[in-house]
Amino acid sequence: MDRSDKEKLTRNLSVLAAKTTWNPSLEAALLKHKVFSRTLLEPMLAKNEGDRSHQLFLDVQKRGPRAFAGLLRCLLESGNYAAARVLDPSVEEPPARERPNSLHSQARNK
Repeated sequence: MDRSDKEKLTRNLSVLAAKTTWNPSLEAALLKHKVFSRTLLEPMLAKNEGDRSHQLFLDVQKRGPRAFAGLLRCLLESGNYAAARVLDPSVEEPPARERPNSLHSQARNK
């Protein structure tokens, strides 16, 4: 991971942990995009949500050169737009009907 990305994660650790909601979509995205393996996620899953999110932002710093971009993608896919904006202020929240897990998208998918 790029040094400036690590610094951004470290500098904003408390804010990122507070703005991140750990949900099934986030967990699935972290696995799908290979930011973490199931084995690496297991210790995080044993923690409470606040500690889990905190650990996520610490551990991702050791996950290689594509981890930051993968993490950002996972945050967006799981609806964690506020946390994604901390990492990349240019991120825009999509309209409600396009958000994952929104009532509009659920109704459209039925």
